[in-house]
Amino acid sequence: MVLGQELVPLALFSDLVSAEVKTRMASCLITASEHETSSERSIKYTGKELCDKKLDYFIGSRSQFFFQVLNLDKSFLYLPVEQWPQLEAYQHAKVVAHSLKVVNDSADRGIALATNFNKSLTKKEDEKQHLYQVVESHRKQYPDAKKTTLNQWMNNEQCCSVLCYLTGSVCNAFIF
Repeated sequence: MVLGQELVPLALFSDLVSAEVKTRMASCLITASEHETSSERSIKYTGKELCDKKLDYFIGSRSQFFFQVLNLDKSFLYLPVEQWPQLEAYQHAKVVAHSLKVVNDSADRGIALATNFNKSLTKKEDEKQHLYQVVESHRKQYPDAKKTTLNQWMNNEQCCSVLCYLTGSVCNAFIF
C-alpha cells in the first residue's frame, strides 16, 4: 500500500493516533493549503528512516484532495483536537473515513485480464500454458510499466516474437 499525501489525513480519524500528532497534522494541513505549492516528496528512505518520520511530515498540498474528493468539511481542523468528537463535521468525516474500503486495484485488474484472456484468446491448453510462461518471463525481465522500460521491450526481439505468436503473423511484418 502506498501512503501518499492524499491518504495521510485518514490518520486524523484513528484512535491510535495521539492528540499531539493530530494537532501537528491539522496545523500542517492548514499551512499546506495556504502556503505550499505542489511539492513532491518522492525521496526514498530506508525502513528505519521511514519509521523515524512522524505522520505530520507526510502532509502536503495534495493532502487537501482527501477532503475535496470526499466532499468533507475540514473546519474542525482549526479547533483543538479535544473538541473534535463533539463537532458534526468531524463526526461525519470520521464515519466516511471508516466506511472506506481497501481495494487492491492491481490485483483486481490482473484477475480480470487473466479471466478475459482465458475466455477469448485460445482454447488450446498447450497454447495457454506457453503464453503464461511468456508472460511470467516478461514480468521477471520488466517488473514495472514505466515508459522507458516499455520502450526497451518494444525495441527488443522478444517483443516481435511474442506479438508474432499472438497474432500468428510473420515477424518480418512488424516494423519498430
